[in-house]
Formats: sequence, structure tokens, C-alpha cells
Amino acid sequence: WVVGRGLGVGEMAHLPTAIVIDNGTDQMRVGTSGSTEPSLICKNRGRVVSWADMEAIWSFVFNTHVKTRSSESPVLLTEFPLTTLSDRERTCRMMFEGLGVPALYLAPQSLLALLSSGRVTGCVVDCGYDITHTVPVFEGHCLPHAVRQLGLGGQDVTAHLALLLKESGAQFSSRTQEHDTVTNIKEQMCYVSTDPSSKTATTIIGSADVDYQLPDGQMLRIGSERFGAPEILFSPQTVRMVTQGIPSLLVSSVLESDVDLWQLLLDNAVLAGGSSLLPGMGHRLREEASALAPPGNRVGPVPVMDTAWLGGSLLSSLSIFGDMCISIVSRVHSNPPPR
Repeated sequence: WVVGRGLGVGEMAHLPTAIVIDNGTDQMRVGTSGSTEPSLICKNRGRVVSWADMEAIWSFVFNTHVKTRSSESPVLLTEFPLTTLSDRERTCRMMFEGLGVPALYLAPQSLLALLSSGRVTGCVVDCGYDITHTVPVFEGHCLPHAVRQLGLGGQDVTAHLALLLKESGAQFSSRTQEHDTVTNIKEQMCYVSTDPSSKTATTIIGSADVDYQLPDGQMLRIGSERFGAPEILFSPQTVRMVTQGIPSLLVSSVLESDVDLWQLLLDNAVLAGGSSLLPGMGHRLREEASALAPPGNRVGPVPVMDTAWLGGSLLSSLSIFGDMCISIVSRVHSNPPPR
């Protein structure tokens, strides 16, 4: 039976710098505690399907990049909101028994994004690769009963952009070219409109129409597709989903929290995840969520914190981090205790 306990301050003093691993659905970021940016960023598509492969990747990170034995470094590892108990147990078993780490702390990505903004209380709108979450946090503790999710993320914005471009006549020589080109267009040229009802879609970044040169030299004229693709995050019915967009999702999460926290959470709303980098996202979210909030409540300015990794680096560099970690102090019983 494996039992977890906190490490004492004296014990933590003998451990080297912690390894911070942000295991996202689009990218994995790895680095050491106290650093301002990760030292390794690699692509990571979707959630864990093969745990054996996941262990192999983590082992590779330790052996070839971190260049320290996994048994010598405490680890801060991010997890998704509403991670199941079985997945959490499997992660811990793999870290302790498979990789032999001396200490482990599992931290919600949304909490770390909030911490990286200098807050311990707020509501995080995390627009990830395949899903969007709204997560209320009070004094460093996530409120799981108030977490809401939308089954749309960055990959869906990319797919919708590809559809819109092809409908307007764009042609691609291969699936690979299509994916790479459309992803590049999304990251460089897409934005969230401040007035989606307008045909020209009011923008804070200048003219809506731009030209993009394809790999074969042809020029592609891109207009309404630039704001039409991200619009699915605000109006999921655009892609035939009967659900609420992210402004409603944010307000719904806040209203599921204690009434005394409503304005505090709205004042400290934070955007996180790759899709949050789209220009205009924070402004639009603030305006629409404020209109949906109870009378007298408004959303404050919404900062964008692209990565949870920085929050993990900050947290794992604190003197109390050792007390937060768990380690193996157990023995194996021939017969499990009665339940």
C-alpha cells in the first residue's frame, strides 16, 4: 500500500531544484523551478491514451533533457480540471514506482495560470487544444463543483478556419500543407471581433482583409474568415453545438460559487491557453460576460496568461513547496486493511 506524506523543510533542503512539467494537450513544457521560461517545449497532441508511451516520454525527458536521474529531483506535474481519481492514481504510481521520483506535487493547470498572474483568487477561462474550462479558484483552492467545460478548443478553431477558407476557394496540395498553413494563418492573422454582427466585423487591429502567400507562391485573400473561425468559441451554434459560449460559461461558473465571491471572481477573471492569445479575446469576453452577470456585477480587465508553466515554476520555488509534496513512506501489506 502506498501512502503519501508531506516532506519536511529539512528533507526538502537536501533535494535539488524541482522539475516542472506542464503536460498540456497541445504542448509539453519542461524546466526547473525558479526559471522564467521552460527549457524544453515539444508538441503533444491530445490527452493520454497510452500510459506506457507517456512514461517513456517522461523518462526520455529526464534522461536526455533534464540530465538528472528521476530519483534525484522532486517533480511538479500539471493536471487537467476534473482529472479522475483513477488517472491521478495511475500518474502517481508511474512517477513513484516507474520513474522513482522522490517527491511529487500535482497541480491544476488553471490554478497555476492564475498564480502566474499574481493572484490566488479568481476565475480562469482556459482555452486549450481540444476543450475549454472555466475554473473558479478561492485562496489557491479550485472549486470543482463550479467548473464548467465546453467541448471546443484551438483544434476546432483551426478546423473551422480550414472549412471557411476552402468554401471561399482556397486549395491545398495535401493534408499536411493544409494543416500547417491553416494553423499558421490562425496564429498570425485571426482575431476575435468586437462586433460579430457587422459584416466587416469591427476590429482593433486594422483592416479585416489581408493577403497570405501559400507555399506554392499563390496569394490567398483572407477576409471574414479571420474572425469567423474564432467566433465558434463565443457562438458554438455556428458549428451546430447546442451549448453556451465562453462568456456564459464564465458567468455560470461564478454563479455556482458562493454569492459572497461573485464580484471577487469576476474582478479577477484570467484567460489561459493557446487560444487566449487571439487579439480581442479578453475585451470581448469582458463585455459579454459583464452583460450576463447579475446586476451590479461586472468583469474586470482580463489578463492573458498563455502558460501554466510559469505558475508551476513560481510555486515550486517557494520554501513551503516541500510541505506540499507527497512521497512514498509505505510498506506492502500481505493483506489489505478492512474497508
